[in-house]
Amino acid sequence: MKKQKFTDLPTYLSLVVDAKKNDLIVFGGQSRNYPLLPSIARKDPSQDTTNIEKTMFAELRRRGEMFLGAVPIGLRYSAAG
Repeated sequence: MKKQKFTDLPTYLSLVVDAKKNDLIVFGGQSRNYPLLPSIARKDPSQDTTNIEKTMFAELRRRGEMFLGAVPIGLRYSAAG
């Protein structure tokens, strides 16, 4: 995974615009100046968790497809009045 660093919004936006269609772009913000790591990597920061993260995103996408276009239960019926 190619890592990009940026310190301002215009730089970040240019990185996003220049990204290839299949690039995985993940950004996590934080309120303090700590190393920016996904929670899965915090236990052992020396471990490269890129493949685990990609697998998790793929699984989320796979499972989430069934809910696209679904109407939440509380919104299925509306009272005609």
